[in-house]
Parts: sequence; structure tokens; C-alpha cells
Amino acid sequence: MTKPLIIIQARTSSSRLPAKALMMFRGQPLSILAANRAATRGHDVVLATSEGRDDDLLASTAKNAGVQIVRGSLDDVLDRFCIALGNSSDERIVVRLTGDNILPDGDLIQDVISELEKTGSRYITTTDPASGLPYGLSVEAMRAGDLRAAQSQAKTSFEREHVTPWIINQFGNSAFTKYSTLDLGRFRVTIDSFDDLLSMHQIFPETDRPQDVPWREILERLPKGRYQPGGHFNDGDLVMGTAQLGMPYGINRNGVPELSEGREMIRIAIGNGVRWLDTARAYGDSEAVVGAVLNTGWRERCRVVTKLSTMNDWEASDCPKGVSAAAEASLLSSLRNLGGDQLDTVLLHRWDHWQAWDGAIARKLQSWHENGLIRALGVSVQSPDELTSALEEPFITHVQLPLNLMDQRWDDLVPKIRVARSKRGLIVHARSALLQGLLLSEDPAKWHRAHVSDPKPICTWLKDTAMQYSDSSVLGLCLGWVQALDWVDGVVVGMDNLGQLGENLRIFSNPTLSNEALNTIRTTRPKFSEETLNPSMWSSQ
Repeated sequence: MTKPLIIIQARTSSSRLPAKALMMFRGQPLSILAANRAATRGHDVVLATSEGRDDDLLASTAKNAGVQIVRGSLDDVLDRFCIALGNSSDERIVVRLTGDNILPDGDLIQDVISELEKTGSRYITTTDPASGLPYGLSVEAMRAGDLRAAQSQAKTSFEREHVTPWIINQFGNSAFTKYSTLDLGRFRVTIDSFDDLLSMHQIFPETDRPQDVPWREILERLPKGRYQPGGHFNDGDLVMGTAQLGMPYGINRNGVPELSEGREMIRIAIGNGVRWLDTARAYGDSEAVVGAVLNTGWRERCRVVTKLSTMNDWEASDCPKGVSAAAEASLLSSLRNLGGDQLDTVLLHRWDHWQAWDGAIARKLQSWHENGLIRALGVSVQSPDELTSALEEPFITHVQLPLNLMDQRWDDLVPKIRVARSKRGLIVHARSALLQGLLLSEDPAKWHRAHVSDPKPICTWLKDTAMQYSDSSVLGLCLGWVQALDWVDGVVVGMDNLGQLGENLRIFSNPTLSNEALNTIRTTRPKFSEETLNPSMWSSQ
């Protein structure tokens, strides 16, 4: 019987962690260790790299280590794989690995191969979430003939760079589920950044023969890793507000955390499932703090919402060309601070800017969107009237609105929101779930600023309701209310320190409020006036 062929793709020109294929790990270059671990059951192993001069050292290193090597196109990785096939029969089983994926050993690879043979599938993978295995523990098995067909038929650069998309489209994405009960999909074992490398050093046992450590033994040590998820993992509905990382913010106005703590908060949040970061040009150094983390290899792990400049220096009668230039300057500053070649989502700070100045800002944003410099356009609205207008504009695919458990202003618009979410994929993020911290305060002076003369009944209701429906904390009640609304995709929560981040992660990992609880709260909650619900109307003293 012909041995399966394992092909490991590797290159030294990685953008997120340059030359990682040659970085030493437990005495061996990463890509060589990946090859040695893959070969522990006697399978044929080939390292496939590019013909570029940048990969000459990688090729010679592999050759000196006794690893078979083939070279081909840098960008057309599919072609490299077909070179590695040589004269293999079309039915030969081929396994795809990557050089930054050092966990798969011969035993795991054989398990995947056996499942391919048993099920008669043309393709099977551990990368599907149903596998229950950590992100980055990637083993893909297929047939040589299907790789050759992909080489002949695949047209796009994406299909050729990532090798298997054409095969998946033809034969389906069969998940390898033998170890699904491990339920480790929240963990991460790929090496895409320096933080990933540090994490792997903490996870992988110290040994002189790292190729012999069983893959299951390594997985038992996952919690030891840097920025691996803790006990409170978020499923994406917590949006990390970063205004406090760039400036004092909110009615309580705590100090800005140290830069190192702010960056650590972002990393820990993303590591624990937070998929959205919220920032703005008006938030002091916030964009720069976020960008400093994203530029160290975290960019692909989350999305960022930023907001255009407030344009406060411009009058309604000013020249549209000047306003357009100011908007472009704001966008360029965001792009510079956040890094990358595209802004994920850009919101207008004020909805009336969409049509102001003869639509100059709207045209500028649409131009950036059409040229691929902005992925999605949206708006931060202040009132139901603004939201009604925004929902009528098809370019708007992201809305942020102020919402807390006392706020009944949006109820009549919920059906329209649901239609927009269904038809055009509108994303709704709620901010100010704590009403800028007011709902957590028992300080009469702060309530007086918000035009509430006697806050005692409100504070009593909040505490009593929290005892009944949350973990006895008003914070948990307020956040849990917005989290439970089925038309809200995420809740923007600002935080000043690591302790607050941990508390928010804990709250968002709790079971959501039941429909019965939501209905009871709706009928018993105190009524707030517009003057209280809108912080722009609060007094300064």
C-alpha cells in the first residue's frame, strides 16, 4: 500500500512574524520540528517552499536536517503542492500541514487519514469548529487526483494560495470529529505572532526531543498559555469600548490606564472571545493604543469600529470641498493609527453629517468604501428619528445607538431594525448601557445633573431587580438586559482596568435574561425623561 504523503507549506516571508519558519523552538527550527513530528509514524513528508531567494536558507536548513524539499511559486501554493506530488497515483492520500503548526504528530495525522478512508470522503479537516480542537491545530486530508484537478480548475488567487478551497467547494467540508468532546475550540495553538510564540513556549513541555511529545499531552497544558481563554469566554456580544484607554471618559471620569495595561486589556479581551473593538478619532490616543496591538499580529482576530472626526470646527455654510478634505484627513489619520490597508467599519459621529455640506462627507465615505479602503459604513445615532432616517439609507450597514434598560424610545423601531438585519445584514451595537455610569451611582449630585431630583426610588428598584434577575449586581442587570435583546448584536462597554475587563467577561458569560424577566422589567421599570436619557442635555454642575 502506498504511504500517505504529508506536504508542509512554509516560507520565511511571513508578514505577521517574519522568518518564523526558521525560529528556533526546543532546539529545532519551527518548520523542521513540524516535519519531524509529522514523520513519527513513518509517513512520507515533504516541505514545500518557494523558489525565492528569501527561502534559500529555509531550503538548505531543511536539506541539512534530512527533510525532503520541493520549491515552486511563492504565491501559487497549490502549484507547489502538485510539484510535491510527483508521479503519485490519483488515489494517494495527501495531508496538508503548515510550518507554523507544530502540534500535529504522526498519531493525529493517522487518525485523520483513517477517518478519510473509513467514511469515503474526498476531503476531511480538523479546522472545522465541530472538531472540538484548538484553532491552528490544522490537518487536512484529501486525494492527489483532487489536488491535480484543483490545479487545473482553480482560477482565483485565493484558491491557489490556500490550496484547498476548490476541493472544499467540490466535495464539501467534512469535519474530523473523533475528539469533538475535548471542546477546545476556543483555544489557539497556531504561531502567527510573537505572542503566539510565547504562548507555545508556555504550553509545550521542556524536552530534548520535542518531536516525541504526544499531541494530547500538549493540549492538557493549554491553559498555561499566554492570552489563552480563561473561565469566562465571550461569544462575541461584548464589544470592548476603548475611549477610556485614550482619555478620561464618562460621568465617573476615572484616569486613563497605563499604556501597557491598556494594551494588555485588548489582548486579554480578544483572547477571551471579544470580536469587536470600538474607538473614534475623538477618543484621544485610543486609536493609537488599539493599532499598537493590532500591528503585533492581532489584526485578523477582531474587527474595529472607529468614528469619523466630530467636525466640530466646521460650520453648515462652509465649503463642501474643505469639509471633504477634512473628512479624508480624518480617515487617513485613522488608517495610520490603526494600521493595515483597510478600515473595518467607519461610523459618522452625527447622522446629520450624511447630508450636510451637499453630501460631501457621504460621497467621501462611499468613495473609500468602493475603493476597498473601508469595509463597512455606519452611523452613531442619538435619537429614534435619526435611526429612522439611517435605516432608509442602503449604504448604512452598521448602527450604534444609546440603549439602557430604562430607555423605551427605541421600542417602536424594533420591527424595522429586524427587517434591516435580515435584508442587508445590518449590525446593531448598543452603547451607554450604563448611561455613562449613572445607573451604577448612588451619588445624588450626579443624578441631579441628569435632572433626577430624587434618585432613591430608582436606585432601590435597580438593586431589588438585580437581586431577583441577575447576580445581585446592578452592573450585571444593566448589561444583561441589553445583551438579552435579540435585535442587538453587541454591547459596547468601556473599561478602565484589567479588573473591570475581568468582571465584564464574567457578566457576559452568564446565562442571558429570560423573556419572562425582560417582560417583567419592561412593566416595572421607572420612567426616564428625554433630559435624563440624553447626556448631552445634562447640566455641567
